[in-house]
Amino acid sequence: CATYTVTIPEAKLNQNLRREFPVKKSYSLISAKLLNPRIKLLGKGEAEIKLNYELNLAGLKKLKGDLNALGKLLYDPKTKTVYLTELQVEKIKLLGGQLLKGEAAQVVNRLLKEELRKVPVYRFKGTKAQLIKSIKVERGKLLIQFGV
Repeated sequence: CATYTVTIPEAKLNQNLRREFPVKKSYSLISAKLLNPRIKLLGKGEAEIKLNYELNLAGLKKLKGDLNALGKLLYDPKTKTVYLTELQVEKIKLLGGQLLKGEAAQVVNRLLKEELRKVPVYRFKGTKAQLIKSIKVERGKLLIQFGV
């Protein structure tokens, strides 16, 4: 049974991820948007993602800032897609550097956890997708093992 490994660098993952953005969602009085994703592969299945966000509070006030979150890369064999899951927000900051707090921070956190886990980091297509045996995350790269 022959196997071989293909390496996908962070730059390629970031390029694919950017095609899926912005991610938008409206809640009762707040509309939220996630922008400009940057993923960093940490190894051991983990990744860090940095994003910008915009919140529009009932058309009265607009908040902008950035956030950092940690998560795990998960491969779904049914859809042949890698997703970022189990996201845990580390920091949500306003543009001025202050931490975002209260209901606005909860909305951004909710958007991240509910919507970002549905966004594909990388999709495999064609007959090669049927041959994937395993996926491993190393620092700076995604390793895909193929075999028959």
